[in-house]
This record gives sequence, C-alpha cells and structure tokens, in this order.
Amino acid sequence: MKMIGELFCEGGFVVTDLGEEGRIHCSASLLPLMDSKVLAAHFPGKPIVPGACIVAAVSELVCRTMTKKLQISLVKNIKFMSLIEPKEGEPIVFEIDIERETKKVKAVVSYCDAVSCKMSLTMREDVS
Repeated sequence: MKMIGELFCEGGFVVTDLGEEGRIHCSASLLPLMDSKVLAAHFPGKPIVPGACIVAAVSELVCRTMTKKLQISLVKNIKFMSLIEPKEGEPIVFEIDIERETKKVKAVVSYCDAVSCKMSLTMREDVS
C-alpha cells in the first residue's frame, strides 16, 4: 500500500542536491487524510499514525527523490519520541538526507513543531 495518496495528501515536496559528496536533501510537508481507512482502524475515535506507515512514507519519499524504485535493505535504528495524533490541517514534516551512492538515509519526522521520529535506513534497488 502506498502511504502518499492513501494516508497522506500529496503535499509540499522539495529536493535539494547538496553537492557535498553526493548528498541529497528532501523536505516534505504532508497532510494526513483524516478519512483514511488506516486512521479509521488505528484507532477508532482516537487515530494515531502507525509507526510502520511513517517508515513507509520515508521510503516512498526517498524513491521519489532518487527517481528510482528502491526498497529498505537495512534498518539501523528507529526511535519514536511521540505519538502522532493527527488533526485536520496539521502537516507532518519529513526532513530526509540521502547519500546518493550508498543510499544511506537519515530522516527526522516532526509534527506540531515536535520531533516525533528519527531513523537511519539503507535502501537498495528493488529487485522485484
């Protein structure tokens, strides 16, 4: 399931090629779709964005940034600092740094000006 379009609206998406040793930066501000089936199920009456959906959204944003079909090959670490209890009109902000050659990814996800999640991943070409 694709998170962008199913759980998040298409939103602001900016890619910056840092030119430093092949690094790329992606910033995305995505609004949760409040009528999403994901939020309706997790949890009825008090929705929380599932951690797996946050990881999947980071993966999708990396694929869009690199303009390649990639998949997660290694999760070095993921730290969830706070729940994301979405509200209408409040975007979830993704700040992602990617090493172009190694496809190592560092991401910080924030909601309402508070860091909700940090992760370090490695991606690889999708072989499917």
